[in-house]
Amino acid sequence: MFGNNDSPIANSKMLEFEIQRCTRHCASTSRAFEPGEMFYSVLVREEGVLVRRDYSIDSWEGPPEDVVGWWQSHMPEASSKGEQWAPDQILINYFEELLSDDEEADLCYVLALLFIRRKLFKQDKEASDVTMLQVHCPRNETDYEVPVSTPSDERIGEIQKQLSQMLFDQTDS
Repeated sequence: MFGNNDSPIANSKMLEFEIQRCTRHCASTSRAFEPGEMFYSVLVREEGVLVRRDYSIDSWEGPPEDVVGWWQSHMPEASSKGEQWAPDQILINYFEELLSDDEEADLCYVLALLFIRRKLFKQDKEASDVTMLQVHCPRNETDYEVPVSTPSDERIGEIQKQLSQMLFDQTDS
């Protein structure tokens, strides 16, 4: 249900990765989603940028061929508040793309630490290399080596903002 494992995106260098928040409207009909309504979301790359599109159940024709990832969700009730993480497989796909981008090493390291805390990854505590964080993802039975790259104080704020924009759906707005 999540994405295309043969996607060339997984092997390309990422320039920028920002996931738009839910538009709250169907991309096909422009109709606003009702509270509690189920809908589908897709991520596609257009001109090097990831674009999110949301579709009502009635308008859904399946994921497009060039999909990076897709998932089913529901429009929160008006009284619902808080943040919800993007689906786990989408997060893992994003992490894998970051892993190949040397310029995003600090972001990838922070994301790996978040995944450990969230129990998506398990840290190999017996690893002896202090320059690499070795983790295992039980979901896809994959081991990863993540360069230890502690961000600067200035970069920490940028990473927090970037992760908030990319990974969460702010359901109280």
